[in-house]
Amino acid sequence: MNCQNCNTKIDYRFLMYCIQCGCAVETTDTLQPQLLPQFQPVEPVQKRLGWTRTLLNLGYLLVSSVAGLLIGGAVIFFGGVMIFRAVMAVIHPGPIGCGLGSMIGFMMLHGAAFLGTIAGSAFAVKRPLCKAPTH
Repeated sequence: MNCQNCNTKIDYRFLMYCIQCGCAVETTDTLQPQLLPQFQPVEPVQKRLGWTRTLLNLGYLLVSSVAGLLIGGAVIFFGGVMIFRAVMAVIHPGPIGCGLGSMIGFMMLHGAAFLGTIAGSAFAVKRPLCKAPTH
């Protein structure tokens, strides 16, 4: 773009006035960037599952939560028993030792079963057997 007074070349992207004469560059509508029209993105339409596939996914959810309950309870219970045996060097005889072991076993078994149920349910929800078809 050239200056209107002295015809000096001005790079209008960086300068808003002429270096030679100090005249301000007048902006016109042609210098304004033209905006592209906004289009809405097309999202895939998901159909609903039929009742048989929904029932199959529900059964899969129940089976995986029960499997998580059993596997989580067994693994953490036996791992906890081994750690308890290694840490507790002194074994209390009589009802004190029996009560302590029962309490720790009960807490580990139920806590692990709860966490296993949550993990199994989350697995089944994230990876269902039947997915809704996209159209």
